[in-house]
Amino acid sequence: MSNFLLFGFFAVAVFIQSTVLNFFQIEGVKPDLGLVMVIFAALLRGYKAGCWCGFVGGLLEDIYTGNFFGLNILVKMYIGCLVGLAGKHFYKESLFVIITITWFASLVRGLGQYVFLNFAGFVVSPGPALMKIILLVSFYNAITVPFLYPWFSRANKIYIPD
Repeated sequence: MSNFLLFGFFAVAVFIQSTVLNFFQIEGVKPDLGLVMVIFAALLRGYKAGCWCGFVGGLLEDIYTGNFFGLNILVKMYIGCLVGLAGKHFYKESLFVIITITWFASLVRGLGQYVFLNFAGFVVSPGPALMKIILLVSFYNAITVPFLYPWFSRANKIYIPD
């Protein structure tokens, strides 16, 4: 997959997340499609691509939403690198494996954001943050995998020179 097509995936994911998914919220929470794309890219292309995709995906989300500039960049880069390093040890054709990795990576992302926000002075009670936001987003992200991963995986196999 070309870098241009990958950037297009991220742009569409962030746009859909910020517009259409507002109508499909559960308890005020929606899936983080940018993170899901970072996880897919890291699994299929390795840790360097995961890190770069995390940077680009986080930057797009930070620019589009305008909240806490840099937070999404840091967390998504970290997740992209972590999933890319761990991804070489997993079978990437099993949806169950991808769903589990997505759920776990989303959980780590939520905990990372919670820690960074606490360092920045935004104190939130850990119980509601974990139960009402982090676990729900992780579950919601895992639900999107069967719908999005086959498309992303097929697009990743297409060779288009940059």
